[in-house]
Amino acid sequence: VRDLEQISHYLNHEMTGLSIPKVREKIARELKAERIRYDELQKQALELSSVALQEESEDLVFVSGTSLMLEQPEFSTPDRMKRIIQALESKKTLIELLDRSQAAQGVQIFIGSQSEHTEIEGCSLVTASFSNKKGAIGTLGVIGPVRMPYSQVIPIVDFTAQLVSRILEREAE
Repeated sequence: VRDLEQISHYLNHEMTGLSIPKVREKIARELKAERIRYDELQKQALELSSVALQEESEDLVFVSGTSLMLEQPEFSTPDRMKRIIQALESKKTLIELLDRSQAAQGVQIFIGSQSEHTEIEGCSLVTASFSNKKGAIGTLGVIGPVRMPYSQVIPIVDFTAQLVSRILEREAE
């Protein structure tokens, strides 16, 4: 029932006023964009697992997609963007947040001020740990505006962490 309500809301919100051919065209475009995003996440998961297998380095942080934040209105002021970029470049803030997440199981969500870091105030972080046969060895996540589409981001982060874990476990055999 909930899925039908979500589909109904989506169709009413996104497709109102469009002809059937236009609806098909829009859905095809959106599916293609989602497939590209999925393929990119899978590629990053493979790269991350490859590096994790090669290096036993602690505090290894990869940051990707930073330029996508520029498209969000929350990050349009130069001062705001500067603070976010500095936090991402220094990586200290990210390491602290990711370390907190690694101790927990499943997807962790830090919304706005819950992060305790003023550098990323107004942002949310969705994380999940990945592991090998020995246990949790890392965390991956998505940082974005507080209004990010959690219903899309959470399953992607969870799936990617599970994918990396499976790859790491398979490589260890």
